[in-house]
Amino acid sequence: MKALVRLLPLALLLSMSACQLIVIEEEVFDQRDAFIGRYEVDEFSSTLGISTLFTMDVYKDSFEPNLVVFENFYGAGLVVFGEVSGRKVRIPLQQVGFYEVEGIGTINGRELTLSYTVTDVDGNSIFVDDLHAIAWRF
Repeated sequence: MKALVRLLPLALLLSMSACQLIVIEEEVFDQRDAFIGRYEVDEFSSTLGISTLFTMDVYKDSFEPNLVVFENFYGAGLVVFGEVSGRKVRIPLQQVGFYEVEGIGTINGRELTLSYTVTDVDGNSIFVDDLHAIAWRF
């Protein structure tokens, strides 16, 4: 019994020191990672009644932690930014060249679904194109 009493403090000391050796690393997750990649886009214009196929790249903005950049948006070489929140992306109203762009989207695995408007503000008349796109990441 005395031997057990002597070993108890040693066992307690060893268990406490073992606890101190366990380091839990925090996992850093960037929600934008789900959106990053090259996509094949099938875009349908409800305004014109036609579909267009093109590729588009999505990458992280270097300066803002919640922004992604869409390159070749609308198949017209436009560079547009979106604000990521979880599995959703919001494309706030922004002017790119002679276009105004605004929309929303969601990511589900490799499939990105977008609904947006592109307004051509060049010239005397204003043309608004209402679009829906399904894009698949390669």
